[in-house]
Amino acid sequence: VLEQHYPHRERLVCAGIGDGTEVQKAYPGVRFTRIEPHQPLPFSDAQFDICYSNAVVEHVGSRERQRVFIAERCRVARRVFVVAPNRFFPIEHHTGLPLVHYLPLPTFRALLRRSPFAHWAEEANLNPLDAADFKSLFPSGKSPEIRHAGLGVSIFKSNLVAIV
Repeated sequence: VLEQHYPHRERLVCAGIGDGTEVQKAYPGVRFTRIEPHQPLPFSDAQFDICYSNAVVEHVGSRERQRVFIAERCRVARRVFVVAPNRFFPIEHHTGLPLVHYLPLPTFRALLRRSPFAHWAEEANLNPLDAADFKSLFPSGKSPEIRHAGLGVSIFKSNLVAIV
């Protein structure tokens, strides 16, 4: 979203696990930094004014790995915006299946393992979040405002947005 609409692309730094060629081709002027999964970000404390992450935290693994992911974003930026799919949205974002993700996670994962969506059964690939889970990932002293955004109504909107 930022790469598409921000008028000063030369001030943006995108970070990812790829080589960045697609980002740099699609958004000339944007700088790209390669990062290693589950490693500290290669940036100094408070190096950035804003860090924005969209639909990534649910893919980094366990709750502890999610906490580290969030903590690193809070470390490198003065303001943090993190977006994640809302587990309470009636359609599961990755499979398109209705309501199955409302089941306890072990049951949800067991059902997915027996389906064409087995990839999403693994915690390392998908660890869904509701608002309380999401809020609990932030370090002490970083109290996020959690908003519901996107499609749907009230707590059943499609996305959760954390603002610190």
